[in-house]
Amino acid sequence: MKHLIGGISSGGRALPEIDGHTFSVMRSEGPWLWDSLGVRHVDTAMGFGATMLGHAQLEVMTATTAAMLNGPMPSFAHAQEEAAAAALATFTGALTQVIFLNTGSEAVHLACRTARVATGRRRIVKFAAGYDGWYDSVAFGNAGHACALMTDDARPEQDGMLLLRYNDFDDAEQLFRDYTDIAALAPGYLKHLSDLAHRNGALVILDEVLMGLRLCPGLTGTLL
Repeated sequence: MKHLIGGISSGGRALPEIDGHTFSVMRSEGPWLWDSLGVRHVDTAMGFGATMLGHAQLEVMTATTAAMLNGPMPSFAHAQEEAAAAALATFTGALTQVIFLNTGSEAVHLACRTARVATGRRRIVKFAAGYDGWYDSVAFGNAGHACALMTDDARPEQDGMLLLRYNDFDDAEQLFRDYTDIAALAPGYLKHLSDLAHRNGALVILDEVLMGLRLCPGLTGTLL
């Protein structure tokens, strides 16, 4: 790999060598992957959920091929955007409006901006060692960062992003005693944090990039 930095376009997809060879996919179908040596593997990641129907699924390939032949990526509004949004909204409960974005990181970034505008508050809270994207603000406190261990008495903070211990009810209560300008939480032990945030005038951002439409035909947040 002379021209691809790090040998892969996303560090999150890097794998160790398999039998002394760099793992590189040549083709895929259904649950299977074939590497550059022709060896077949079971794909247990399935694109982190993006290909949950399987690779090269016939109905998906037929629909996407037809769309591509009709002219992809116009610079203007496309007639099918509203149809796609309406189809998605049938699974999202009370959330009846949709915006399409390119990446999960972009979606989380927009959600944080929206929460700050809606509440007039500055701070966002995320779980220590939780992954919510690679933008600088939400990458703070990711797994592997020393601050994610939260060993100091002071709560780690960077550029308006605070860290919260996962599944620690007392830490969540202390958070709102210490700070009154929290715009939103990105939670995990959902019901307690959701109620706590709302009592204190904060919103809750549910990062469902991996969970949406996986556990149920809709958003996991609707199970609260």
